[in-house]
Amino acid sequence: VGSEFDVRGLKQLPKVEIAYSYADPSPVAVQALLGSGLDGIVFAGTGAGLLSKVEREAIGKVRAAGERMPVLVRSSRVGNG
Repeated sequence: VGSEFDVRGLKQLPKVEIAYSYADPSPVAVQALLGSGLDGIVFAGTGAGLLSKVEREAIGKVRAAGERMPVLVRSSRVGNG
């Protein structure tokens, strides 16, 4: 009830997807998410939550082209450590 994340005044929530990272991914999924008009992408990374080189390059191409960027959040899938 006393949360700082009060959403009662919102008419709709932002469109956000989760991208699961893995070793040697194809850039196709990240490119599709970046171009889909989402408001945000959560990258569930491996280990410390790092993005792969392929994912970083796909993001860099969108930024270099000056296209609209969703909010990008990096997270880790590991339970601890």
